[in-house]
Amino acid sequence: MKPCRCIPTPHALGVIFVGDPEECRGEIDRQCDHALNVAITAYGFDILLGDLCIPVPASLFDHLAETGGITCYAGREDAYELVPVYRLPLPPSLVTESKGAFKYHSLANQGERARELNPLPLLFG
Repeated sequence: MKPCRCIPTPHALGVIFVGDPEECRGEIDRQCDHALNVAITAYGFDILLGDLCIPVPASLFDHLAETGGITCYAGREDAYELVPVYRLPLPPSLVTESKGAFKYHSLANQGERARELNPLPLLFG
């Protein structure tokens, strides 16, 4: 099960899954036995819960920090209405630390790219 879209909502980051809402709820319930983890990516970070991977782009970091959670919505492809199937609260420290790790990772990669483009001259004493 893979999310297809995310959207900022007034109370959470909304993550949209295409599929039967009851099946999506059951699948997320099964994943909740696993530990919550974060993986830093080039675009932001992924929130990992078992096999469930929720991408969070850098543009939504502040919204996620303000709302403190993710609400998962599901709907069949032929359905107009999305149904909220799960609310995943996130510890504030998880979001704050993930934002910091992403910023550090981005700055480190910028430094690497700068060194590749403009290598430092070798100095011999």
